[in-house]
Amino acid sequence: MASIYAKSERYKYFLRILIDKYKIKCHFCGEQLDSFAFYRNISGKKQDDISVHHLDENRSNNNMENLEFAHRGCHMKYHRGVEKERRLEYIRKRYNIT
Repeated sequence: MASIYAKSERYKYFLRILIDKYKIKCHFCGEQLDSFAFYRNISGKKQDDISVHHLDENRSNNNMENLEFAHRGCHMKYHRGVEKERRLEYIRKRYNIT
């Protein structure tokens, strides 16, 4: 039985092939993704710089139509903004602020 690490490495290998073959772009900024971004990190640690975004924001919905690739930074920036808006909306409703 293959280890989780081996499965993860195999996944990354196939993902790199897909990114190169289909010239996949970031869902948020539109720039072409770098297939070797998996291994880029200033600190020298191995870290993924590409993430998968769920369009409907439901992490359990892994249908291909619901998934988009994105730069990790773009993805994090998007979700920070979404969470901030949700918190503000909650506060507005709670305290009847218009």
